[in-house]
Amino acid sequence: MHPARLAPVLLLAALPLGACGASEPTPENAAAACEDHIRRYLDSPADTEFDASPEVARTGQGETESGPYWEFDVVGSVDIDYRSGGTEHRDYTCTVVDHDGDWTVVDMAED
Repeated sequence: MHPARLAPVLLLAALPLGACGASEPTPENAAAACEDHIRRYLDSPADTEFDASPEVARTGQGETESGPYWEFDVVGSVDIDYRSGGTEHRDYTCTVVDHDGDWTVVDMAED
């Protein structure tokens, strides 16, 4: 993937991430949901290495008719090694919501 194409790719969001197996509303699961989202949207096959200690903050919690939800902001970075030969480093901010065990990325931005 060309570096200039990463930003639009990262902005694609709002996919349920319940399949990633993370159902507890923890900072670790919030970071994992964002990382899974980024891996899923890289156009070309690539190896990724994420920051070992992303900053994760719970920014909201509430209740809806269908159950409780928790919202987290994740700030981290990723090194991408494209199999086509290119490499790049990107910083990102991801907002993710856990609603009854289903994780959804609701916003993704490149910093």
